[in-house]
Amino acid sequence: MLEYSITASRIDAHGSEARTKDAVLTLDTDLSGRPDAFNPAELFLASIAACMLKGIERVTPLLDFNLRGVSLTLRGVRQDAPPKMLSVTYEITVETDEPDARLDLLHKNVRKYGTISNTVAEALVLEGALVRKPAATATTPLSQPPGTAPLSGDRKTCTRMNKTSDCPALHEDSFREIDRDALLASAISTHKPRILLLHGSLRARSYSRLVNEEAARILQRLGCETRSFDPVGLPLADGADETHPKVAELRDLVIWSEGMVWCSPERHGAMSGVMKTQIDWIPLSLGGVRPTQGKTLAVMQVCGGSQSFNAVNQLRILGRWMRLITIPNQSSVAKAFLEFDEAGRMAPSPYYDRIVDVMEELVKFTLLTCDRADYLVDRYSERKESPADLSKRVNQKSI
Repeated sequence: MLEYSITASRIDAHGSEARTKDAVLTLDTDLSGRPDAFNPAELFLASIAACMLKGIERVTPLLDFNLRGVSLTLRGVRQDAPPKMLSVTYEITVETDEPDARLDLLHKNVRKYGTISNTVAEALVLEGALVRKPAATATTPLSQPPGTAPLSGDRKTCTRMNKTSDCPALHEDSFREIDRDALLASAISTHKPRILLLHGSLRARSYSRLVNEEAARILQRLGCETRSFDPVGLPLADGADETHPKVAELRDLVIWSEGMVWCSPERHGAMSGVMKTQIDWIPLSLGGVRPTQGKTLAVMQVCGGSQSFNAVNQLRILGRWMRLITIPNQSSVAKAFLEFDEAGRMAPSPYYDRIVDVMEELVKFTLLTCDRADYLVDRYSERKESPADLSKRVNQKSI
């Protein structure tokens, strides 16, 4: 948890000063305005711009992204009564030779990890684009992709001319060739993989929770940071507003995570209602951003009797629906009440070994995909659709 602080003081009727560290910033607090300082609305836009520029500095080394320059233009729309900002639009212009798919990847990472932009996006409409600086004003010509022969004319134009006749239904501005550099990027995050564990029972001695606790210990041994959500107090889906503290806690944890473990008891041949309620509260989209898309998932279940796979099969369907990368391995613990001692620890057994197998596989898949998840789930159909249209389509209140 980081904390920030500044101090501000009035100088006179024409201006004020803000201070932090060794920096001093003149503020336009003159009622008539002044041309040599930022007014509050301009400072607001500047903070978003600074956040995006710092984000670019942070992610370009991880993505091995080469650029020569970056500039931003932001525009805010303010209403008078009550006074507030309604929307902010931006354009990030990058001078680079990187392919279009890599520009998209950079944009998604800048939006995903920006503290200020993420905060603002929760309060108003924040939309924009990351574009290439026109070739006519670039300092060097665009380079050819590695291993390709020189082309006469523009490579993108030639490619589109060849393919348009074969695929006339394609929206060419949204179509992308596979970018091997983005897909096989060598950059690997240095932080611990973040795994969220959900269990499907409210009992004091919940065996799905005990299995998850064993899984969390294994994940920590494998170098992960783990968090668990306690479903006690979570209302039924649509039984409360999304601002309910337990709902907000769950959603924040999902956004924080890079992978998840879902473990449910099997009841009447299906997952538990507690498990389904948690998944129902996870939105398909938050302002056009899918909070689960591209993250990894491992599914497990506990049984009161003989071994069954009904719950994990249902969890797999939900994982696919939530656009999670659900790993092949899974665990089903039969007669779970026999597998734990009084202290809630699992005895050595083939069931325990399978849990270790599943967690190993989850960590491997998470490490392989977390740095390129945005590219793995970058879809042609969604490139054609604006974030606002996407949000409207997947968050229909009438269903």
